[in-house]
Amino acid sequence: MNKFTTNQDNRISPQKQFISNAQKGIINWKYWLISILSVFLIWQGIGIIPSLLTCLLINNYEITGFNCNTDNFIIAGPSYIPNFILAFVPFVLALITLYVVVTRLHQKPFISIITGRQQFDFRRLFFAMSIVAIFSVISLLIQLSGSQSEDSTMTFNSPGFEFFIIVILALMLVPIQAGMEEIFFRGYILQAFSLIAKSKYFLIISTSSLFAILHIANPEPWEYGIVAYLSSVLILAIFMSLITVLDGGLELAIGFHIMNNLWAFLIVNLEKSVVPTPALFIADIPEFNLFTLILPSLIQFLIFGSIFAWKYKWFRKNN
Repeated sequence: MNKFTTNQDNRISPQKQFISNAQKGIINWKYWLISILSVFLIWQGIGIIPSLLTCLLINNYEITGFNCNTDNFIIAGPSYIPNFILAFVPFVLALITLYVVVTRLHQKPFISIITGRQQFDFRRLFFAMSIVAIFSVISLLIQLSGSQSEDSTMTFNSPGFEFFIIVILALMLVPIQAGMEEIFFRGYILQAFSLIAKSKYFLIISTSSLFAILHIANPEPWEYGIVAYLSSVLILAIFMSLITVLDGGLELAIGFHIMNNLWAFLIVNLEKSVVPTPALFIADIPEFNLFTLILPSLIQFLIFGSIFAWKYKWFRKNN
């Protein structure tokens, strides 16, 4: 069978098929455990070696203009490009590892951990991207039209040559990064946990909690407030897990994640971001406010969820 197609029973809905895909191939728990640990090792261990070596090179040989923070391996200097590329190396290696363990160790089609449909639905992905882009533009325009508060200011950066290089790199690398995280957490691990318990609430909360916990390693929670930051990441993860379970695939979640990250890297980035970029606007926020951060997110996700539910008829009786 082709690794990019699946022998889905057309009588089974994508929602049920996506979860039942966990039963495909070799499902011995030893393989699940080995695979999860392997991906984590490559992603969080071996994947950062290029950044580590570059940091050592910069700090020991005093490369003109560049410096590296050995706590988080963020490279600063006259160009954003070296740090931007190195930041995505772990995700590329992790995605390759995930593909190998799924297709070789589990001996199952890679598409089976991505969607309950026979093929990946790119129309769903682009629809999610367009919805996020539209709402992000509206939100930015509202923010720019109002007076900026003392707790948050945005600085406009005139786009230069390096910005357009970052745009090209982002269009190539962000889909890999966002896709890898979605496929690993809300695809592979979610299906693995479905072998423990069938409860959708358990699957959504457990995978979302793991996703949020992993983000503790980012500089943002320590710079802007760990409770508010992790709460926002957890709510985001729950939303993406929910639309994955309701839609029977990762297409919407991947599209949402891609556009969300492209917007952050290219349009409005934080001053102290895990991946600094010459975005058009840099937001200077002393600290995240739990209430003002969470409430708008909940409203926004409710609107997104309603649009997706209406578009794809999630709650029809025959669905």
